[in-house]
Amino acid sequence: MSWKKALLISLLVVTISLPLIILVAFFLAFKNRVYPRTSVIGINISGLTIDQATKVIERKITSAQPLQLKLKHNQQSWLIDLKKIDGYYLPRKTAEKAYRLSRRKPIENWLHPKEISLEFFLNEEKLNQELATIAAQIAQPAIPVRLIFNPETKTITVSEGKVGQQLDQDSLKTTIFDRLAFLKLDQEIELPIKTLNHLPNKEQIEAAQQRAEKLIGKKITFTSEQQNFVIDPPQLINFVGFTSWWDKEKIAEYVTVLAQSVNREPENALFRFENGRVTAFRPDRPGFRLNQEATVQLIIQGLNQLVNQQQSVVVKNLPLKKIEAQIKTSATNRLGIVALLGQGESYFRHSIASRVHNIDLASSRLHGLLIAPGETFSFNQALGEISKNTGFRDAYIIKNGRTILGTGGGVCQVSTTLFRAALNAGLPIIERRAHAYRVSYYEQNAKPGFDATVFSPTTDFKFKNDTQHYLLIQRVFNQQQSYLAFQLYGSPDGRQVTINNIRLWDLVPPPQPLYIDDPTLPQGVTKQIDWPAWGAKASFDWQVARDGQILHQKTFFSHYRPWRAIFLRGTKIN
Repeated sequence: MSWKKALLISLLVVTISLPLIILVAFFLAFKNRVYPRTSVIGINISGLTIDQATKVIERKITSAQPLQLKLKHNQQSWLIDLKKIDGYYLPRKTAEKAYRLSRRKPIENWLHPKEISLEFFLNEEKLNQELATIAAQIAQPAIPVRLIFNPETKTITVSEGKVGQQLDQDSLKTTIFDRLAFLKLDQEIELPIKTLNHLPNKEQIEAAQQRAEKLIGKKITFTSEQQNFVIDPPQLINFVGFTSWWDKEKIAEYVTVLAQSVNREPENALFRFENGRVTAFRPDRPGFRLNQEATVQLIIQGLNQLVNQQQSVVVKNLPLKKIEAQIKTSATNRLGIVALLGQGESYFRHSIASRVHNIDLASSRLHGLLIAPGETFSFNQALGEISKNTGFRDAYIIKNGRTILGTGGGVCQVSTTLFRAALNAGLPIIERRAHAYRVSYYEQNAKPGFDATVFSPTTDFKFKNDTQHYLLIQRVFNQQQSYLAFQLYGSPDGRQVTINNIRLWDLVPPPQPLYIDDPTLPQGVTKQIDWPAWGAKASFDWQVARDGQILHQKTFFSHYRPWRAIFLRGTKIN
């Protein structure tokens, strides 16, 4: 081998082995030590062991005393001591992190030196409490600009608004953690503030006021089969926006509240039949859901129409979605009872307690009764015996031309109410007699002539079920509202009821009051036992038709005698 060749080989060996020797020497030199170009909060800890780095970091933290956060805003300042929030540093954990990160990508670390943050601990819940206290001190509520409508003067004024502010606690915590991580405790932290309610400019306010003035005296009406809603000027003016024509957020809030009164859950039918009587009944009832998004758009459309088209009233259909019940009335029974055919109502305000008791008792006995197809219903027969033995109490009744206390007073309220239900259901009335004189109870929310008296066994009220299916009687009794109703359920057959030409004539004033001496009452005491009523004649025409054919037609006539007031006059001498 020539010397040139030997020299070449020697150079090659040296070239290959030198980097390896250097690399081995590096690893041996930095065994269990932090790699180069690594620092913690500005301290170079390259080449230090974890123990050595820990001590260096501890000295740096100690020199930074006191350990507290300095916060400021305008002329106010706050100090938060780390001890108050259970805060302390973790030097060894920091050194271990630096050691670990320096070895993760050593070449990248050499090119881009690493600045390692300090590890620390604090009680975040206590920090939040401190920040909440500060936030409460600097918080200023926003006061929006408002348009105020005066209904008396029909004018609109503008109330000045005010920009609000609140502490941005999330941003502040991020800054606090950063300052703690890099031991920058000598630097005050300027509190980050969120501005609330940016106020509109003068031009926007003037434009909004002009739109609002065009809404004075106008309204939007929403209609549906269930109920109607009117949005009047004060609410319409509240919808006027400043940065936009209409404040969609306020409209959406209004619609949300509206939905709470409109929405209704569907009710499944309930039917329980025991011993020839319906003991539990509830017809199915559909539910409704308000389409809130569509309602918002309809209100905006209505506002635009009121402002641009000079309309004073805009009528919109309420966008309701019907939700059917899962269990229908027709699925719960085989008697053909599927829908409400007619309802009668009456009020008994100012009734004495015993009369209310009798109304409740008598109406409850009819509740749930079934009337077969072709059957004639007899009120007296269905009610049964009226006596104290069957639970009835004494209340005022009409007997032998006088109003006296008698067992079962108030039962005629029940027969009158059922008479009205039968009329509205289009059922033929077989027997009905009016009272001897006009009774005030039966003219509460009703015209004269729609009453039916009963007195067993001589006077009865009867009607016939001339439908092809059973009828079910249901009552509604509300003592607090002094209200009674009867509902007749069955199978609709297309009949339509018309009541018109309601008449009242030949009015006769009541006679002079009658005073009767009563030796049981003390002298000087007067007690009224009967009340005056005008005499009159009353009538109305009733017609039931189906497919253009008249099924029933009748004029109901009532002749009421004038009725005098009667007083008992005490003659007993004490």
